[in-house]
Amino acid sequence: DRHAILNSRIEDRAGFPWIVPLPRTAPPPVIMLDHRDGRGAADRDKAEKAISDLVWQPFDMATGPLFRSYAVSFGVSEAYIGLVAHHFVADAAAISLLMRELHYAFEVLIRGGQPALPAQGIGYASYLQAMTTWIEGEAGTAALSQVINRLKDLPTVDLDERINSEGEFEEDFVLEADLASAVRSTARVLGVPPFTILV
Repeated sequence: DRHAILNSRIEDRAGFPWIVPLPRTAPPPVIMLDHRDGRGAADRDKAEKAISDLVWQPFDMATGPLFRSYAVSFGVSEAYIGLVAHHFVADAAAISLLMRELHYAFEVLIRGGQPALPAQGIGYASYLQAMTTWIEGEAGTAALSQVINRLKDLPTVDLDERINSEGEFEEDFVLEADLASAVRSTARVLGVPPFTILV
């Protein structure tokens, strides 16, 4: 109820990804994994491997939802709790907020209490509507024009032939020194992280 955007799926509309809300139903159950056998470090290693498997498991984009939550116990009485969400529906700030709320609720519930979360701030739908209104208005048009003008004189960074990738699902790649320098330089001019240029 507090973060309805997570309960979505992604469909293709004319070649573009489109976020589609799912019907309001009970959320998917928390994935519970138990790696307790009393041996400490070995259990922690197994628990962290299980979490890695959960984090990197692909989402079913067409079906959704675009998040999963987990609790992994290990050792004598230790546990990890976590949430994995697709970047289309949650950025780093959203994940930080969600994890604070989840951790708070977890701590209260295991002590037999009833969580009382603070009132919600602005909803994602309201934020999107406000951004759309701004983009379509005079200020948004001026900002877009300014960004386009700043991009006009920058060197082109062509990554197509320069990325050394290993396999279809490889996450890592290596940039040659001259290309890495061009990416950093472009990022400095625009005042953004190099990752933004790569994206």
